[in-house]
Amino acid sequence: MKKILFLFVVLIVALAAVKISQDYSFVEKLTFWSSKKTAILHDQTFSLTVAATDKEKQIGLSKKESLEKNEGMLFLFDSPGYHSFWMKDMKFSIDIIFLRERKIVTIVSRVSPPPDANQELTIYKPDEPSDMVIEVAAGRAEKLGLQKGDEVKISL
Repeated sequence: MKKILFLFVVLIVALAAVKISQDYSFVEKLTFWSSKKTAILHDQTFSLTVAATDKEKQIGLSKKESLEKNEGMLFLFDSPGYHSFWMKDMKFSIDIIFLRERKIVTIVSRVSPPPDANQELTIYKPDEPSDMVIEVAAGRAEKLGLQKGDEVKISL
């Protein structure tokens, strides 16, 4: 009887795993259990909210009023590319840090929201393909001395 119950539980778990794999992309599976991750930029630990779905990526930090010193957002992509960012509906300035294989490929510093909501939005892209992006408070990248090629430790 215990064997049958055990096999039944294993079957249910296996079916659930198959269903999840059919319904979610790779990056959504990564964030299935937690939408917060940590990253170490030089010697500073950051708490990052994960933007994995297209909707989360489009909204980004626009619903927040500000960022704490060691807070930010992590954007995950299925494959490297020239993923673009804008400051639509943003209320504060940020640094945009583009990564590939956990190494910095481009830093766009002190990006400000447009002064006028009707103004055409500037699009920010990396110099080379990236597979992750971290947004932090404006000036943090410079203060930490971050540079292209620096490794970033991220808990996925």
